[in-house]
Amino acid sequence: AHDPGVEHAVHNIEFDNFFATNVVLEDFINNLSTEQLENLVFVAPDGGAIGRTNVYLNSFNSPYVNRDAGNFYKKRDYNNLVDGKYPVIEHQYIGNAKLDGYTALVSDDMISSGGSMFDVMEELKKRNAKKIYLFVTYALFANGIDKFDEYYEKGMFDGIYTTNLSYIPEEYKQKPW
Repeated sequence: AHDPGVEHAVHNIEFDNFFATNVVLEDFINNLSTEQLENLVFVAPDGGAIGRTNVYLNSFNSPYVNRDAGNFYKKRDYNNLVDGKYPVIEHQYIGNAKLDGYTALVSDDMISSGGSMFDVMEELKKRNAKKIYLFVTYALFANGIDKFDEYYEKGMFDGIYTTNLSYIPEEYKQKPW
């Protein structure tokens, strides 16, 4: 569920909230080399994702993995509502300033338009992150897929790991990322 509070929305009905963390991590680990797994930085794209990011971070409790963490603070313009959202003015990174050689795992609840993820990718690349993977529960791609294709071709990210909890067109599933 997007919000665990939904468990209490319907009374007298059992509710189980399953987390895809283990399945996503197993697939991720099986697709990467040992070298790529040695230097990881776990990144929350905003304050709401810090708890989720910590779950991933704590799943790598190994002496062979150099773990680091960072997060972004979103500055928004609350004076202007644009397309139903308050625009993000800036993503401020808080964490290790130099990510040379690191593989970044950015975990969030969803990708809607992708705007925040594009900003996060750009900031991580400025800090020389070697690889960037996005972990999301809901991949909506509300504004289409073209910009993700563009960012992938420019080497801005290396893959997206998501669940099947939202509809993803078959042609999107065939993308190399």
